Amino acid sequence: MVDDKSINGGTYAWFGLVGYVILADAILCYMTIKRKKINTDTMSAVFNQSLTKPRTKFIIPAVWSLLTLHLFKPYLPSKIQNLDPITGFGRFIANQLE
Repeated sequence: MVDDKSINGGTYAWFGLVGYVILADAILCYMTIKRKKINTDTMSAVFNQSLTKPRTKFIIPAVWSLLTLHLFKPYLPSKIQNLDPITGFGRFIANQLE
C-alpha cells in the first residue's frame, strides 16, 4: 500500500475511465430518450444483447469475470488471488522489458 497522497498516473487513468463511462452512458441515455426508445442504446443494453449472441455469450462473461477477479483481488482468498492472469501478464511483460 502506498502511503503518499500524490495522484499518480494510474489514478488519473481511473478518473478518465470513470468519466468516459459516465459521459458515454449519459449521452446514450439522452439519445435513447430523444428517440423514444426504451433501453436499446445504452452500454448496459449492448452488454446484455451480447449475452444472447452465440459468438459472444461466453467470451463477454469470461472477460468480465477476469477483470472483476483482477480488480477485487485484494479482497479474495490467497488461493484465488494467484489465478489473476492480468497481473501475471503484466509481470511477464515487465520481465521481458528488463
